[in-house]
Amino acid sequence: LLRWLSQQKETILVSIHGEIYTATPNPKIFQKVAGWVVKNKHIPLKDVEIIPCLPSVLEQVASILNKTTSLDDQTVVETDSSAARSDSQHLLDSLVDAAARRNASDIHIYTNKVSAKVKFRIYGLLTPFREIGTNKETWSVSDMLSLCASAINAEAALNNNVERQFSIEEPIDASFPIKTSLGVRKIRYSQTPHSEDGIKVVMRLLSAGGEYSSENASLEDLGYLKEQAMLIEEVSTAPSGLAVVSGPTGSGKTTTLQIVMSDIPEYKSIYTFEDPVENNIAHATQVAVKTLSENCNWIAVSKNILRLDPDVAMFGELREPEVAREIVNVATTGHLVLTTLHTDSAVGNITRLNDLGITYDRLAEPGFLKILVFQRLTPKLCTSCSMSHEELGFTRPVQIRQLERLKNTFKANLDTIRFRNTNPNNECSTCDGTGIYGRTLIAEVISVDTVARKFISKGDTDGWLIHLKKRGWVSLMDHAAMHVVSGKLCPITAESALSESFGSCGISDDGFDYDEFRRQINSYSSGTLTPINNNEVATSVTTNALSDKEIRVKAG
Repeated sequence: LLRWLSQQKETILVSIHGEIYTATPNPKIFQKVAGWVVKNKHIPLKDVEIIPCLPSVLEQVASILNKTTSLDDQTVVETDSSAARSDSQHLLDSLVDAAARRNASDIHIYTNKVSAKVKFRIYGLLTPFREIGTNKETWSVSDMLSLCASAINAEAALNNNVERQFSIEEPIDASFPIKTSLGVRKIRYSQTPHSEDGIKVVMRLLSAGGEYSSENASLEDLGYLKEQAMLIEEVSTAPSGLAVVSGPTGSGKTTTLQIVMSDIPEYKSIYTFEDPVENNIAHATQVAVKTLSENCNWIAVSKNILRLDPDVAMFGELREPEVAREIVNVATTGHLVLTTLHTDSAVGNITRLNDLGITYDRLAEPGFLKILVFQRLTPKLCTSCSMSHEELGFTRPVQIRQLERLKNTFKANLDTIRFRNTNPNNECSTCDGTGIYGRTLIAEVISVDTVARKFISKGDTDGWLIHLKKRGWVSLMDHAAMHVVSGKLCPITAESALSESFGSCGISDDGFDYDEFRRQINSYSSGTLTPINNNEVATSVTTNALSDKEIRVKAG
């Protein structure tokens, strides 16, 4: 934590690492402060660094703190600094605090010439956040722009005085901490201009703890099936190779890898490279990658990793071909590498790695690939206001068609299936009328064996999927269907996380029947509902071999 030390009319900030930030150079003050740092922070004098800042930047950094420390000749006295905070800083604090208290993962700010809007992403869904006091969904443009400028100025000084100039005309990426009523949150700030003379800002709240904290959590706590969790956990015992966890942004990929690394013995040398570092791992060396830094960007750290004598290395993101080549080198020279990708399926990791320049033959080498994982987070139903299919009252043809397909697909389990309450007059106090309360994980996990390597060498992902399904593999749709049958997920909401709809694979063995589709639409218009012919879509319920409490449903 930063400490604000002031004497006379000069302001100085000292970080826990010994950096001294100042806007007005004064050797006498430096000497006194440096001595205080050496004595109280136990930092060698040679490691104490003086960093000049603009006064405005220094003020923004100081505004992050809730306490200040005044230095006199003998003692350090704590004083309250809340009165010195500007209106924009208070607004930033209150906005982040409100997001944290509502379990939001992201804050979306959208401005144009005349107004601004704020939305929170709560359990995966965007929800308008109304202005406190007025209850209006529109905010002052000047207030929002001042809030964003305040955040960027603070980030500039926190990151070794890298100068940044807030502008609505330029994309900006930044990160900084904010203290909330629930503890400190790391904020990842991303800004882009748009055509309506405004900006779109997304602030992601990191290290929020709660249900997806890696501390004292297990993979099953996240939502993995017992069999899936066991396959992933076995990676921690592997001496070398590559493990890949993929999924869209905000799907908890890094959290999954951090849980895996928590099982790795402490006698192994572990490194993580992240942008930014999200959760602390007690026995790992965690490096914050800086994309704009010449010596600490992704390419630089990947080339330097072997010099650090690692046993295990985790790369928080894999996007560049040059980094991919370095990771292959590390994974094939006796080291275990874990990384994340952005794909839409577990087998899609193979295609993505090939796009990054790794040949199929190299990917199929024995001992290289260990496991391929794909995961998503899906909103859970609010059990207080969920509805049965008879209560929905759908009137739009597209809704009626979707409901009939779902009823046909899950016809053996209609008594247990529940739907999200989207009634605009829903006054449920549990979920604030959203029909959603919490999130759970759906995933697919592939253990790369000898047979898998044969498919990989040919790049035959379609044939591989057919083989996997014959061997009892649980796909993303299967996992989602289990949650639907148990009443945990709304089937309509769950479908938004799937690349295909429940039952869509069984519409016709000869392909999509446009005549049948046309007939159905006409029946909706005439008020005579014609059931969808899914060619007897099979829905089988069997007992999971690894858990008598889990149900496997093969839908579609």
